[in-house]
Amino acid sequence: MGTVRVGTSGFCIRQSDYHDVFGVVELAPTRLPRLVAAQRWRSRAPRGFEFVLRAPPQITRVGAFRDTADVRRAWKSTVEIAAALEAPMVILPTPASFRPTDEHVDRLVRFFQWAHRGRLRLAWEPRGEAWTDDLVRTLCVELSLTHVVDPLERRCMRPRPPVFRIRRNGTDATALAEGDLARLHANCTAPLTYCLFSTPTRLDDARAFLAGQPGGSCRASPLDSGP
Repeated sequence: MGTVRVGTSGFCIRQSDYHDVFGVVELAPTRLPRLVAAQRWRSRAPRGFEFVLRAPPQITRVGAFRDTADVRRAWKSTVEIAAALEAPMVILPTPASFRPTDEHVDRLVRFFQWAHRGRLRLAWEPRGEAWTDDLVRTLCVELSLTHVVDPLERRCMRPRPPVFRIRRNGTDATALAEGDLARLHANCTAPLTYCLFSTPTRLDDARAFLAGQPGGSCRASPLDSGP
């Protein structure tokens, strides 16, 4: 097993305590934080700790990846906040209602073509079975995207590196079973893997995963900057 960076969606506990346990956090704001807040979070974090930023709904759900002035402004702000956090990666989800119609695929292609990324790695989290493996793989390769996936639900089509976001279907608020955690461990075979827990019991699940992680670590060097 390689190195696994483990974290949760949001700081589930006091930030200083979180840093002692985990090596990464996913920030998933309804609205982007102010620049001064992002700079403060970065300054309080230890060296090597990583922030992964989730694109705001003004781009993904509300904006629906349209090429509008509002979406462009939101993306510019996202890049600025990511820079303040020294975030290596931005995750862009598409909701289940964003089905792979010709119009939606065209919007995605156009967005990722004009959206300046610099050294950021862009990661795409499609929702819904209508996004077939072949289509996801084709778009990820064509647009230089990392495929974000819950490995308990489907296979990762472009792991560069693997980014697993464990969220669980439904509203079950019980902790992940030992069998699920074992399956997660079995998927962490790359030199570097990200496991971001977004389950209702994400703190307990992330801790349980770390406790049963053979030979891995929650800390690693930052992502490479290649496409």
